[in-house]
Amino acid sequence: MRTAIVINVTQERQLEIPPEFQDKLHVGDEYGVWISENMVMCKKIYQPSDLDKSMHRIKQEREIVVRTKGKLELTPGMQAQLNPNDEYVVEMEENAIYFYKVYKPIDLDEWFRSIEELGPDPDRPTLEEISETIKEMRREWKSKK
Repeated sequence: MRTAIVINVTQERQLEIPPEFQDKLHVGDEYGVWISENMVMCKKIYQPSDLDKSMHRIKQEREIVVRTKGKLELTPGMQAQLNPNDEYVVEMEENAIYFYKVYKPIDLDEWFRSIEELGPDPDRPTLEEISETIKEMRREWKSKK
């Protein structure tokens, strides 16, 4: 059975383990870490074969060890993939910890403001250019008949 709770990425780009999960992390535990755009997965390593072959090639960047009880210390490369204040839902199983990124709804007014701030598209065709393109396509279409 999984338990879920929402956490924020810290300013130091770390994922803080909630207190209710910390007792499940022990000093010396090793975890293989996979990071994608939507998720961070930490899977406990019991023996080297627990990591797939591709993970062995990038072991230094993707394997972490619990050094302080209840705390995962991510490497600088992993930290670079996280943004401070991003929210993740944490789920913990017996041998894995899952962090699922929380996407907040976009405020429509804010989105329109951000588009206005970009200004006009310099590559946007003029009405004359659009009209000429349409006329050209019509000529091509008629010549193929």
